[in-house]
Amino acid sequence: MIRTRAVWTRAARFVASSLRRPRGRRRKSESGYGSSRPNANDANPSVVDVTTIEPNSYESYDRFLRDELAAQDVRKSSFEQRAVWVVTTSGTLVTLVLALAGLSPRHGPTFSLPQTGRTWLIVALICFFISTLGAFVANLPLRYEVVTAEAIEARLAKDPPWSENRAVKDIALTRVKALKSAKARNSIKGWALAAAIGFESLAVGCVVVAVSTIL
Repeated sequence: MIRTRAVWTRAARFVASSLRRPRGRRRKSESGYGSSRPNANDANPSVVDVTTIEPNSYESYDRFLRDELAAQDVRKSSFEQRAVWVVTTSGTLVTLVLALAGLSPRHGPTFSLPQTGRTWLIVALICFFISTLGAFVANLPLRYEVVTAEAIEARLAKDPPWSENRAVKDIALTRVKALKSAKARNSIKGWALAAAIGFESLAVGCVVVAVSTIL
């Protein structure tokens, strides 16, 4: 009986001491101390969140125009290289045509070039001539839109100077003009090269027909 009463006495003392214990730790955890979630009131107003800053849209357009101009330069170089190839092959095939034309009756009694073959060779020569003209047009140094030193000097002489956004926009508009000019000039080169390749193909066909009349 005495042991039971002592046990109940200790239990009562433990409950009383726990009730008198301060709740500072709990209040700290509820107020945000020791919590993983940041408190909005404690945030530093001088710190700027860089993830919310979006890049200037003009810079995106400028990068796109720069890539397009580089693609037009590659296209121009490709057209001019293939035009040189057309001129080279045309010269070789014209030499073959002239060699066949030398087999006419006027240059030897042992062999007579048929009249049909000579007609096809004449047509081949005309096609080779047109093809060479097209290749020359594709290789012409056409005038492309470029930025002059005077225009740059006038921009730099602005007082007060332009803001960064306005300067980037002006550069993008200048590249738009250059892109329009490059596309227009490259279209001329492209069509001229297409005509050169087409007439060269016709000339080769005419030479094949002329040779078939001989064999």
